Amino acid sequence: MPPHSPRLATTELDRTSHPSSKSKTSSLASQTLLSEDSSVSILARSHPMSQSPRKLRSQYPRESAENHVEYILVASFDIDRGPVMEHQFPVAITGDEHMLAELMLPDQAHARNQDWTIFFLHKDSNQEDEEQEQKRKEARRRRRRRRDREARIAGEGGSATDGGNDSHGDDGNKDDEDDEDWDDNDSTDSEPEGGEGPPLIYVLNLVYTKHDKSVKRGAVVKAMAICTRHPFLHIYKPLLLLALEEYFKSPVPETLSMLYDAVNEMDLSLMPKLSLLEKYLLQSSDNKDLFVEKFERMVQKRISDDGAIHVGEPFDASKSPPKPQGISRAGTKAYLEGQTAYSVPRDTHEFESKVMYKGIPIPVKIPTATMPETVGDFSLVKLIQNFSEPHAKSMQPFALHPHLTTNGPGTHPIMVLANALLTQKRIIFLGHNMPSGEVAEAVLAACALASGGLLRGFTRFAFPYTDLTKIDDLLKVPGFIAGVTNPTFELHPEWWDLLCDLPSGRMKISSKIEQAPVTEGLVYFQQQNPSFANQLGGSSHTATDLTGDVVFMNDILKSIAARHGERVIRAKWRDWVVRFTRIAAAFEEGVYGASALYVGGETHEQITGGHGFVWADDNARQKELAGKRHGCHALLPTYRLHSQLTLV
Repeated sequence: MPPHSPRLATTELDRTSHPSSKSKTSSLASQTLLSEDSSVSILARSHPMSQSPRKLRSQYPRESAENHVEYILVASFDIDRGPVMEHQFPVAITGDEHMLAELMLPDQAHARNQDWTIFFLHKDSNQEDEEQEQKRKEARRRRRRRRDREARIAGEGGSATDGGNDSHGDDGNKDDEDDEDWDDNDSTDSEPEGGEGPPLIYVLNLVYTKHDKSVKRGAVVKAMAICTRHPFLHIYKPLLLLALEEYFKSPVPETLSMLYDAVNEMDLSLMPKLSLLEKYLLQSSDNKDLFVEKFERMVQKRISDDGAIHVGEPFDASKSPPKPQGISRAGTKAYLEGQTAYSVPRDTHEFESKVMYKGIPIPVKIPTATMPETVGDFSLVKLIQNFSEPHAKSMQPFALHPHLTTNGPGTHPIMVLANALLTQKRIIFLGHNMPSGEVAEAVLAACALASGGLLRGFTRFAFPYTDLTKIDDLLKVPGFIAGVTNPTFELHPEWWDLLCDLPSGRMKISSKIEQAPVTEGLVYFQQQNPSFANQLGGSSHTATDLTGDVVFMNDILKSIAARHGERVIRAKWRDWVVRFTRIAAAFEEGVYGASALYVGGETHEQITGGHGFVWADDNARQKELAGKRHGCHALLPTYRLHSQLTLV
């Protein structure tokens, strides 16, 4: 599927980010406030503008054959053989068990009682794997249908509470055929990152050390990992803690089977699918009722389906008539007392469900709006603060490089990082003596920082955790973003272009980095704009802020100091990426006459009076293009030739 035009996408983004648009949306959402102690009155139906022309669909339909979790792995450390893979359930994910075991048991894992690791796998499923997986999914569907039929016969009426499993036998496949509220559109979630290849497998790994004087080295080290294609893998942390503890007691495949079945029985079918712009709006807003009417419509549809089950059943005078099913707000008195069968989230930013593990309901909260390149639970605020505070206290000048130091040697470290990501430099996050989980979070935050929910391809070249044994394979990857804990990496500047040292909060540009080539495009731009030819772009010590990045970073730091929160910071960075992309397209159009970032040139021929990014005057345009010329020119040829970065 070809990438969308950034001009069209960003135009809509600007529209939704306008203050007046937010206030209108908030006022609409406020009219759907839910009752605290009784069933919900669907107030959204009474408002004419609340009727969306777009059909509603579940993010994870219950009739879908896709598993939430595809594999569960267990590894342990053997004193004689080193890392050893004990189990891969339900089948082996790869034949290279030693590689997986090494990733699951990070350096110095035995020095901590508990550690978390995240890494990504590129898995191309062959035909045999797909056939086996399809058989397992079909068997699971049959078990669900059989349970539901038995429940209905027992008089339970097939009802279910939020988070339960309530497939309706063979009738469940008719949902999409007969329902006018469902449609499959406006979705990019199923598209693979970078536009090519299958979706990544995200691996959340828990390492646990139990001290035991009766064994060698006085400790037993084991790791358990969950492998999923869903980016919200952090929700499984409580389950991994329980399952690994259970595995220490009973180290058999049945223990893994119990966890595997539990997580894949989780019901997310009442979570509505949002369009890309709706996700942007929800992530940028603190309104807990935003789009609540979509959750209500999902529940209304489910209640209608439940009622349809009883149509045609013979009358039984010995049974009481089924009670009407109501809707309540999660966490309210009616919900806690079980007076209603269904609920909508108390905060629409998160969908509340549960996983039944060993008969115990484990609550989980899944983010409703997940943007591309956003994997796991991380904090942009934490990443920015980590490298901003040392820079503010004692600024250390960077070695000049046109692609990275766009504001001279005093360029803010976060801008150096953003420039390195956009120009696809080799980046290492080093966390010596730090838990590998914290290093992985920094890598995940960096991917989201540069993507902004607009550019894709960063996670495909990301290694949230890797070690020294993988260096040969790592160096074969162009523009990688890797997290490591071994200090040996710092001693080899030929391995990286930018080193981000997490404990000290300092960044270092490699002395071995390739210099930016002088291309025909840059020469042409300098000839057309001679007054800006020698200004900035990483080649000057001037303090002139042609790029506007100094003002932008000051605004970001002020927002953090004012505790505006993670949502605000992510929204500001998304706006910065949108702006950069549009300026990059304008730069390429000025140099080459057309931009590779614009898809469908025939559309532009129909537009009269100009298009694209607008400046106050031509002088302002020349200044900004001059300031960003190296970054724009480094991004675009890579995008055009290698297709590593694509647009949502």
